[in-house]
Amino acid sequence: QAHTGTALNNIGNYFAARGLPDSALAYLDSSLKVFTGLKDQQGIANSLLNIGRFFEETGKPAEALERYLECERIYTEQGDDRSLAVCYNNIASIYKDQGILEESIGYLHRALDIHLEQGDKLGEANVRMNIGTALDDQGELDMALEEFDKSLAIYRGSGDRTGEALIHGHIGNVWKNKGDRPKALEHLHASLAISRGIDNPDEISTALYKLGHYHEDVGELDSALARYEECLAIE
Repeated sequence: QAHTGTALNNIGNYFAARGLPDSALAYLDSSLKVFTGLKDQQGIANSLLNIGRFFEETGKPAEALERYLECERIYTEQGDDRSLAVCYNNIASIYKDQGILEESIGYLHRALDIHLEQGDKLGEANVRMNIGTALDDQGELDMALEEFDKSLAIYRGSGDRTGEALIHGHIGNVWKNKGDRPKALEHLHASLAISRGIDNPDEISTALYKLGHYHEDVGELDSALARYEECLAIE
């Protein structure tokens, strides 16, 4: 029955989160088999999405993309736009990691169109952040800043401090690439201050790493080392 497939899927995600890949994949595959036997297309797509995430997180992008593309087909046939937007974002992530940036940005814009149509502001902010990072990788720095600024405005308006911290880090990186050190440091320090304010160890570590990377890039090696050592000290 469908609840069995859902339970198997949840157990698979549990094992994946705890770094037990063999157990995770076994349960995720079992979930897919249950939904396939029931001819439950939504369940099949959801299982494939989670298996795709598993492969992406374990460094198997080709296997992940295969599952995501099958999800795309099913979600499109089912008219499930919300899930389709998630799928588009995941496909874009694979293409970005492979350096296929035009394809990645194309899928992100498909996801963005869905979020705009549905009035999903946080979904819009998240996708605009991903578009900005892809544009930054392309060297389209002004366009990246436009996307990051729009994303930042949404995060601020919604009170999402974690999102705000992330965006400041990305904006700081763009200003570093544009050669404006004061603006770069302004945003990188803002990212660290917000992360500390919400006491989020993961975001504090990310902000410190980006500051360290900045100092390393501009030749301030002692400052870079100090930031990296702060990262190591975070529990």
